[in-house]
Amino acid sequence: MANESISLFKFALKFGLIGAAVSIVLTLLFFLLDMSESTLSQYASYPVLLGIILWGQIAYRKAETLVIGYGETFGLGVMIICYYALVTTVYLIVHWSFIDLELASRVTAVAEETLRSQGLPEDQLGPAIEMQKMLIGPIATPVMGFIGTMFIGTILSLITSIFTRRAKVATAS
Repeated sequence: MANESISLFKFALKFGLIGAAVSIVLTLLFFLLDMSESTLSQYASYPVLLGIILWGQIAYRKAETLVIGYGETFGLGVMIICYYALVTTVYLIVHWSFIDLELASRVTAVAEETLRSQGLPEDQLGPAIEMQKMLIGPIATPVMGFIGTMFIGTILSLITSIFTRRAKVATAS
């Protein structure tokens, strides 16, 4: 049993790190293309997340010859997401703090423009912008991203586990 759980952790680590590497490359690519605040850059990690969960679960299923239950594939997906989220969160803290120092001010400006376009009255605009500034920064944003990634990843793992498990085949006796 200990050997099985070690291989599960190895699979999760391997695929979590691969997914994090892809996500980091995408982040740097969007930075170099000056698209850090674009909608595309905000949602680009979701296909990576789904792909890495599925890839890891299918690879684990192919590597195992025994029955692989729903709980095991779900656990693998959650562990993959956990490693992925930890690595990307640490990277994003570094990215916001040392690589793209102006990102917080650009994101704040986009948020302010969005609030203005929604027709928020001027007396409410100031407090709303101050609240946005508290939530946008090199620590708060990646930490909230970690929580969001874990939530979305868990939901995706719940769904993908339905299709990637290997049920016990009934034999005729």
